[in-house]
Amino acid sequence: MLYTKGDIHGYSKFLKILENEYPCMLQYKKNLQMTLTSKGHIITTHIRLINDMFGDDMLSSHEIIIDEDIIKNILVTTKIPKKNLKNIIFNGNTTFSELLKTYYIPANSVMSSVCLKPMKINEKIPPTEYSELVKTADINFNINDLLSADAAYISDDYIYYAVIRKIPDKKLIIMSATASDFVYKNLLKDRTIKLHNIGNVHYKGKVIQYHNKSYSRNYISSNTEVFDRIKRYHKGYNLITFLKYSSVTDELHFGNTEGKDTFDNKDLLIIGTPFQDEAVYKLLAVSMGFDCNEINKSRLNHRTVEVNEYKFTFFTYDYDPLKEIQLYIISSELEQAVGRARLLNNKNTVYVYSCMPVSQAEFHEIDPLLTDKTDKKDTPKECDSFEEE
Repeated sequence: MLYTKGDIHGYSKFLKILENEYPCMLQYKKNLQMTLTSKGHIITTHIRLINDMFGDDMLSSHEIIIDEDIIKNILVTTKIPKKNLKNIIFNGNTTFSELLKTYYIPANSVMSSVCLKPMKINEKIPPTEYSELVKTADINFNINDLLSADAAYISDDYIYYAVIRKIPDKKLIIMSATASDFVYKNLLKDRTIKLHNIGNVHYKGKVIQYHNKSYSRNYISSNTEVFDRIKRYHKGYNLITFLKYSSVTDELHFGNTEGKDTFDNKDLLIIGTPFQDEAVYKLLAVSMGFDCNEINKSRLNHRTVEVNEYKFTFFTYDYDPLKEIQLYIISSELEQAVGRARLLNNKNTVYVYSCMPVSQAEFHEIDPLLTDKTDKKDTPKECDSFEEE
């Protein structure tokens, strides 16, 4: 709880208490230190790699090879209601009240819905003050991250903020089918990064994609009968869709698929085009150093784009960096979902209902059995037919 609220000082004190009470904690730290100073290979998680456990000196004799796209762990975005700041701003703590007022902008302000450049205002505050604030205020978010945000996006009711996690200052070798050269080179400037895209290996299994509707959250919300019919038609298939439309028995959903082997060698049904809140795209863009004014005035419309060697019409931005970021996030989320079936090694089938093309798919119009005159209009129509380059 202390760590999730950003009270690093209180968290460290608590660990020291545990070490004094439980000898196994002290032994764990010794074993961990032995691992970190090892000259042999070290296998760890993405989170461990970027949470300051590995210093640059510790890794001086190592190469860093990253399996899978790590962007989600490097750039962490969070959304909190503005009202959550009220009890802190007006609780009498002068230091934090003045700092947090920067984020608490009235809905009718000319500053509403803007990207803020890095402020790093937490650097002015001693760690002990965080501990005092956590004790005196009802905080349910990481206040340290908010005050050290690399970028923020303010809407009428919410504050979205992004923090770029430190990654060891070494050459990075990234092996992934979804990593974006554009995103990595702009987010991690002045770093030596070598991307190995492994997405062109031929599948043993099969991907069949229906693409005549957007299958966005809005479309599914307006066409629940179509959504239910698709599920019935593919009864027995394991489902990946939006969390909102998942059942308690669905093991995975968009945003929770990477690295999971739950559906290895199983037939899979994927329904949805995982559009994100605009704030996610804009936070990534401003964190990469693109112009806030251009980001904020960019508008969504139907445009011709290219993804996975296919050219098609998509509902996207007129500002190229935002367009690239949006297409990358949506495409990589879908590819990760398809990858759960492990089609490289298995002859199973994945059905995809989405307007974003996935690699090696057989594209079809909607199956006649699923078409019904009661289908609601798909507005805006977020994609059209794919044309192979």
